[in-house]
Amino acid sequence: MLPSLAWILLDQSVWPWDQTWYGFNSVTLFNSLISSPGDWINDLISACIAQPPGIAWIGQFFVPMARLTGSVDSALLLSILATNFCSLILIYKSILDASQGRRLLSLTAAILVSSGPLFIAVSHQYFAESIQLLVVSWFVLLMTKARSWPRFRLICHLILACFLAMAAKASSPLYCFLPGLATLIFVFQRSTSPANGLNGRSRMNQLEKVVLFSGLLTFPFLVVAWYQRNGESMQDHVRVSAFVEHWGARDSFLNKLTFWVDAFQHHFFMRLPLIFTLAVVLIACAVTLFNVVRRRYRHLSFFDLAALISVLQILGPISVFSLVPNEDARYLLPLAPYVAFVVAWSLSKLQKPWILVALAVYTIQLLFIHSEALALAPAQNDSIPWLITVNKDPSISNQLTQIVNLTCPVDAASHSSTIEVAADLRMLNNFALSFRASTLKPGYLGLRKKPCDYVNSTKQGDSLDPLISSFENNKPAYIIAIKNLGNVPAILAPSFTNQVTSAVNPEFLRDHDFQLSSTVKDFLGTSVLIYKSK
Repeated sequence: MLPSLAWILLDQSVWPWDQTWYGFNSVTLFNSLISSPGDWINDLISACIAQPPGIAWIGQFFVPMARLTGSVDSALLLSILATNFCSLILIYKSILDASQGRRLLSLTAAILVSSGPLFIAVSHQYFAESIQLLVVSWFVLLMTKARSWPRFRLICHLILACFLAMAAKASSPLYCFLPGLATLIFVFQRSTSPANGLNGRSRMNQLEKVVLFSGLLTFPFLVVAWYQRNGESMQDHVRVSAFVEHWGARDSFLNKLTFWVDAFQHHFFMRLPLIFTLAVVLIACAVTLFNVVRRRYRHLSFFDLAALISVLQILGPISVFSLVPNEDARYLLPLAPYVAFVVAWSLSKLQKPWILVALAVYTIQLLFIHSEALALAPAQNDSIPWLITVNKDPSISNQLTQIVNLTCPVDAASHSSTIEVAADLRMLNNFALSFRASTLKPGYLGLRKKPCDYVNSTKQGDSLDPLISSFENNKPAYIIAIKNLGNVPAILAPSFTNQVTSAVNPEFLRDHDFQLSSTVKDFLGTSVLIYKSK
C-alpha cells in the first residue's frame, strides 16, 4: 500500500462529481461533531441524501489528518487506503483458514488483489466501492470461520456486516449474498457449537466484545434511521444510475456480457499475468477432473466449496450488469476476494514452484501498475479509465479555490447565500465548489449550517425555466458561467448535463439583473465568468 500512500500525498487533482459530494458530507459531518454535537446525530442520518453514507461516516474521522497530509482531499483518501488495507488482511486470513494454514498461498492471493489495476486505481479515488470491498471480504471471512467460531460470535459479526453492507451502497447484497447464505447454513447445520473444543483464537477477546456490542447497540439504528429518511430518494438515484443511458448504452445481453467479461479481465490483470492466471486455473481444473475420474477425489473439501461459491458469486453480478446500460467498471472491485479464492484454489492443486512463480508474477504486476500511476513508467494504451497518473500541477485546484474565494467571501458566514453554477464540468460543478468551500471557509458547521450554498438548476435539463425560478425564489448572490463550453474537452463536460449551459450568456444574465464581476482565465481552455446580482 505504500506506493498508493505516495500517490495520495503527491497528487493535486480536483475530484469529480460523486467524490466531491462524499467529501463535502465527510467534512460537514466532522465540523458538526466538533462544533454542535447535538446536531451531529441528525446530520448522520441526513448525510449523502440519495446515496448510502458509509463512506462519509468513516471519512469524517480522517478529516483532522489534513494537518499532517496538507489537504483534506489527501486526508480523506487515507480512509480509503486504510479500508483497502483491512480488506487485504481479511482476504489473507480467509484463504489461510480455507487452505489449512498455507501462508505462502495466502500471501500470494493477497498480493494478487493488491496488484490489480482496479484495486490500485480505486485506492486513489474517494469512492464507496472500497467500503463494499471490505464488506465482501468480511463476509468471505465469516464463511471460512463458520465451521469453527461459536455461533454467538458469528451471528454478531454477521449482523454488523449486513448493516455495513447497507451503509456502503444499495447494490451490496448483489456481492455478498452467497457467502452470507453459506455462513448461515454452516452455522445452523452444525450439531453443536465448537467453542469449547477449540483454542483461544476462536473466542472473542475483550476488545472485540466491546467493539461488537457497541456497534450492535448503535450502528443498526443509525442505518435504519438513514433508510427511513432517505430511502425514497435513494431508490430514485439507483433507478437513474442503473437504467438511464448516460453512463453506458443498451445492448443485447450477449454483447453486454462480452463487454463486462473483457472489463473484468483488464481491471484485474495485465495481459501476461492474465495468460498465466488462465493457465493456472485450467491446469488445476484438469488435474481435479483427472483425480475425480480416477476416483482419487471422493468428496468436496471446504476449499473446493468456497472456490465454487466464488465462481458463482463472480458470474452473478456480471450477469446482472449485462442487463442494464451502465458501464462503469469500478463496480467490479468488490469481486476481488472471489478472484483471490479462485486463483488460490487453483494454485493449491499444483506444486509449490507454481505458487512461487505466481508470487513473482503478481509482485511484478503490482510494481508495474504503481509505476504507471506514479508516472515512473509510461502509461499503457489499454490502461483502465480510473487508473489516473499522479497530477502534481495545482493550477486547476488553485483556480477552484479562487472561484470559491470570489463567490463565498468570509463575511458570508453570517448569512446563507445561494450561488448558481450554470455548468456541470468534471472539475467545476456545484459539488466540487461546495466541497472546496467547506474546507476553506468558516460557517460550515453541519449539513444545515453553510454560509454558501452552491446549486445547479440547469443540470440534466433542456430548459432555463428552473434557473429563472431560482432567480425569483432563491435570489442567488452570484452565478458562475462558462465563456465557451465548446473549448472544453467533451470528456470533461458531459452533453446530457450541459444542454442549456451555452444559453446562460451575457445577454440572458443582463436581462436578469446580473453584471460581470470577475473572470478566471485559462480554465480548461476557456474562462470562468462570475456574475454578481445587482
